[in-house]
Amino acid sequence: TRRFITSSVFKHIECDTLQYVNEIRTISVVFACCPNLLDMMSEEGPQQAQALTKRVQRVCYAHEGTLNKILAIDGGMLFVLVFGLPPLVHPDDSTRAVLSCFQLVDVLSRLDVVPRFAVATGRAYCGICGSSRRMEYTVLGDPIATAQQLLLKVPELGILCDEETSKQTTGEVHTHFLKTLDLKGDRAPGAAKTISVWLPLPKSATKTHVGLSFDKTLQFPWYGRPMDGSVVTPTDSMALCKRKLRQLCSLSGWAGIVKVQEMLGGTFNPAIHQSARIALASVPCFTAPTSSPFAEGGIAVIEGPAGL
Repeated sequence: TRRFITSSVFKHIECDTLQYVNEIRTISVVFACCPNLLDMMSEEGPQQAQALTKRVQRVCYAHEGTLNKILAIDGGMLFVLVFGLPPLVHPDDSTRAVLSCFQLVDVLSRLDVVPRFAVATGRAYCGICGSSRRMEYTVLGDPIATAQQLLLKVPELGILCDEETSKQTTGEVHTHFLKTLDLKGDRAPGAAKTISVWLPLPKSATKTHVGLSFDKTLQFPWYGRPMDGSVVTPTDSMALCKRKLRQLCSLSGWAGIVKVQEMLGGTFNPAIHQSARIALASVPCFTAPTSSPFAEGGIAVIEGPAGL
């Protein structure tokens, strides 16, 4: 039975300190649904389920998560992956949860399985549930209920996450707001009755262009999310980010930048930002020597205080 128990829980059992395993902590939960599998009563059904479980375990453990539950549902299987359980706790558990979903989409597609994933992050009860005769280490709380209801809205081969997950993901994952979803069932006192549904995308699938795009809009790495880490709601995030972008690119802020640079002894050089010097037409032109690289025409690059 040792291999079926989480290492941290088994350590408490060995030390007779199981009463201290219960706690409230922030975790990221992944609900992975794999429908349309073979009948478990058939000859090939258990073999397919075993192959599927092994691949889910490998991906989950590669990102240092925990496979908490394996459930049999109508015509398929449901896996509950948890990131943030001791001793595998990381500051980027939300990112690890989403990245594991990206990898599982690729891995499970090779088995002709069409999975769906829902990711939610929040504070939940992590501890023992059951009696002295039969108990299990489980997770209970709002993130689990949120992921369960998000899963109902996920399309085939799709991944959805809540707003808390989108806030805590790092630069390896980009998220886009889709819509607001009303939650059903009982919630904790003071908990939100609606959730914001976000679509996570890998960094490679998003635009990396910086500056003016083809549709005449400004593209920056921080465009679409706050630059100062402030918390915003989806209803005002776009207006706030545009205002921050205008403040960043505003020339009215140069005076303050120059003053701070002078006070701190920075390398700001006002002469570089003066009006550009233009060569007058009255300046005589000379023909390049026959042996020079510019004899047949070309471009000369001149280096000045402002660069090339």
